[in-house]
Amino acid sequence: MNITVDLQDVRMFSLFWLLAALTGLAAAVFLVHQVIGKHRQTQKAAEEEVSLQERYLGKLDQLEQEYLHNQISVRNAYQSLSRTVREYGSELTGIPMDRLTLAEIRLHGSGKAAHLVERYYEPEFAEYAEDKFIHEIHYAKEVIRAWN
Repeated sequence: MNITVDLQDVRMFSLFWLLAALTGLAAAVFLVHQVIGKHRQTQKAAEEEVSLQERYLGKLDQLEQEYLHNQISVRNAYQSLSRTVREYGSELTGIPMDRLTLAEIRLHGSGKAAHLVERYYEPEFAEYAEDKFIHEIHYAKEVIRAWN
């Protein structure tokens, strides 16, 4: 019994399957890279949000200490509190709340900022402000912690 095998020349094989496999591999690597990149961006954004919140809570703690050590008047404390809340709202939402009136802040739909700024309007601009500052700063901290 005589068996003969005819081998084809290497140039006869199609490169199609090799190119298809390499393209598929490249697409899989690209998709995995995109999914990991999106996950990292989401994680980084969450970390930035936490650090922004922590930074402003720290500013409020510092303001509270200045007030408790009589380094700042009641009126100036309320002005600083209002400014800090406006800055936080500006950084969080992208709306320049530090340059807007109370009515304009309401128009932009930022209810939490408008509520806080409204609470500070009278003591911020009054000649004599009733001394409820410690209560107000703790309330502002609660609102900032809950503000998303």
